[in-house]
Amino acid sequence: MSKDTSRIVNNALNVLSKLVESDTNISTVDLNLLENLNTNQALNYIKLENDMIELESNGKQLENFNQENEIDHHSKVLLEIEENVSKLENIINELDLWSLELESAAKK
Repeated sequence: MSKDTSRIVNNALNVLSKLVESDTNISTVDLNLLENLNTNQALNYIKLENDMIELESNGKQLENFNQENEIDHHSKVLLEIEENVSKLENIINELDLWSLELESAAKK
């Protein structure tokens, strides 16, 4: 074996060592990125799960609300209020007419 052979083998081993080290560093970076992505996705899934639980709860409340016929009851009360307001408007209009007639008669 000559001096060149040991030098070439040494250089080859150094290059191989650097290559393995670079590959390891890249793999470490990739693993860190994957870990971050995984953590973010886990947080997103937790948020989505909380949103789903809230939606289910709201859905159950709406079902209970509908089952108790509260919507129908409130709709009927609202219609009654609207009818009473309409009657009051008619009475007010009639009173305005009478007021105008009295004012007109007072001027004569």
